[in-house]
Amino acid sequence: MKKKNLWFILPLFLLSLLLTSCGAASKIDFVTVKDGQLFYQGKAFRFMGTNNYYLHYESNAMIDDVIHNAKEMGLKVIRLWAFFNGNGSANKDHNAYMQPKPGVYGPPKDLQGAKDCYERLDYTVAQAQKAGIKVVLVLNNNWDDFGGANTYVEWAGKKGHDLFYTDERVKTIYKDYVKNLANRKNTYSNVLYKNDPTVMTWELMNEPRCESDQSGETLVKWVTEMSAYVKSVAPNQLVAVGDEGFFNRKDGEGFDKEGNWAYNGFSGVDWERLVAVKDVDYGTFHLYPEGWGINTAVVEQWGTQYILDHLEAGKKLGKPVVLEEYGINSAGTGNRLAIYDIWNKTMAENGGAGSMFWILTGINDKESKDNGADGIYDDYDGFRVMNDKTPVPELLKRYSAWFNDQMPVSGERAYLVAPAKAQEVQGTYKIKVKVIPATEQVKAVEGFVNGQSIGKLSYSKMKDDYDIRWDTLAQKDGEEVGIKAIVTFESGKTLETEEVKVTVSNVVNYAVLKELDFSNNICGAVSEGAYQAELKAVKHTGLNGGMIEADASTPGKFEWEELKVKLPAPNYPELKNTSKISFTLYFEKALADTSGATVDTAKKAPGTNPYIAMEPGWNKKALNEHAKSLNELEIVKLEDGKEYYMQKVEIAFFKNDSYTGFAICPVFNQIKYSGPVYIDDVVFYQKQ
Repeated sequence: MKKKNLWFILPLFLLSLLLTSCGAASKIDFVTVKDGQLFYQGKAFRFMGTNNYYLHYESNAMIDDVIHNAKEMGLKVIRLWAFFNGNGSANKDHNAYMQPKPGVYGPPKDLQGAKDCYERLDYTVAQAQKAGIKVVLVLNNNWDDFGGANTYVEWAGKKGHDLFYTDERVKTIYKDYVKNLANRKNTYSNVLYKNDPTVMTWELMNEPRCESDQSGETLVKWVTEMSAYVKSVAPNQLVAVGDEGFFNRKDGEGFDKEGNWAYNGFSGVDWERLVAVKDVDYGTFHLYPEGWGINTAVVEQWGTQYILDHLEAGKKLGKPVVLEEYGINSAGTGNRLAIYDIWNKTMAENGGAGSMFWILTGINDKESKDNGADGIYDDYDGFRVMNDKTPVPELLKRYSAWFNDQMPVSGERAYLVAPAKAQEVQGTYKIKVKVIPATEQVKAVEGFVNGQSIGKLSYSKMKDDYDIRWDTLAQKDGEEVGIKAIVTFESGKTLETEEVKVTVSNVVNYAVLKELDFSNNICGAVSEGAYQAELKAVKHTGLNGGMIEADASTPGKFEWEELKVKLPAPNYPELKNTSKISFTLYFEKALADTSGATVDTAKKAPGTNPYIAMEPGWNKKALNEHAKSLNELEIVKLEDGKEYYMQKVEIAFFKNDSYTGFAICPVFNQIKYSGPVYIDDVVFYQKQ
């Protein structure tokens, strides 16, 4: 009996060896999950990785460049889009296709010159395999870029973003797409996607949100259904959600009570329940505190707590946790290098499975250096990282080594985090220093202005930094001064921060730099969408001598219902010299319904809260600085005979020659409104 079993098993074993030797994947070649950790080829697998959204439609040279740089940086995983849906504006821009309509895969037959995104994806996955890099393939987008959830809903003949998660026709279209891609044979490797160990993870959605159900139940049901379906068609690969990691906790709050909406279910996401779903292999979360409106003074600390909260929750759930997107804007005021150091150190020291920055880019072969272009992919969102020997990628290489089971990033580091870069300062300015000790204990941190000591910095346990208040009035107005700090350790060793040049600017006068004229057109204004509201159209009106008309609808349920009207580059080169922007908002008094509002004078409810966002990177200015309740707004009558609420806004900021465009963002606080919101009197000012 034993001999019969042996002779039965031996041929199967030999067949397995033969298949392996011929290049067929064995189970050990796939990344798996066991005991709350990722495993690869029998060993625990931790990684540094990155994201890139253009690897499924650009040229071989651009794809090769990103993969080459990723390998050189020690990155083990690249997350990329595996969708290009519909015939929306993104497709027209790129003339590239994956799914132009339900049941049709690849570019339309009659469209000459269109890029087949499947073939481009095939190439990327095959090249990643050669480089020893795993990929995370994201199957759709919450946002409209490259198609997204709204495209699926439109295909079903419906309207309403959140129907993506509940409508049966929409879900069938999604499943058909997943099945088609999983069963596709890569035209370069001749391996089915579902059998390719290069594909580490299928990700259900990029940043899913379902704000119509703040219990989180809708998303949990959708993730349960779709993760099980993906596992049924691709059982050897991992499944993750791809969400931003928002919690739904009754008592949860962010660092310093900032951004509590990311903890209370505000976006319809319940991270802990999503990660607990049986067929979800690991938890994902994203981290963009600047873009989420977190006070710039605590961006690093808020992010650090957010990381620790996810790692702790992941351990309780028994599943790995990956920080799969994060970014600090290069055009902002934060010390990007210091924050990336601290966040990655937090992930590495506390059991994070992976850390993936947004976004690794490289060459752009559509640009010709002969025409004065630099041949480099543009920094569209302010988060670009290139493998160019500058401090940020060099730091990330060191963390790649740490995650790849080598030595931790060693050595003490000291960073000047305020000011982090050249800027203007005024009044009593707080200088801040962050010290990352390895083995040394800090004895003292001393601040210097133009080489002269201004005293010892005090340690703040809550914020884990050193700070001192500096009276800029002691300096001559308009003077440029150098700020640095020297750290002394108990051993007597000293460490200096970089010196940052700032300009004292206490006496401020402005001159008009540019006035936008809306008498005949809207000066290039476009819709950038909305948040918890709907921006139907941006057009011109002749009312009041000419204005921007934003046709909008707000439900009146939330404290933050936002419209986004963008005035983009290249129309405004003057922004590089602009230090203040003013504008006027109008909306019809008769259409503003506040019957469902919870009156809260402390929060200016019901009311408005406009701000502006600078590009690149949606750099927010004057958040919560212009909040007004309705009874504080002036009421005027325009020539159409109607009464309007009017709000004049002036927003001053420090000049930044990186700015290329901006958006005016009217925000309604519990005002139900359906009608026009007008923007007028947009003026740029230059500081004299």
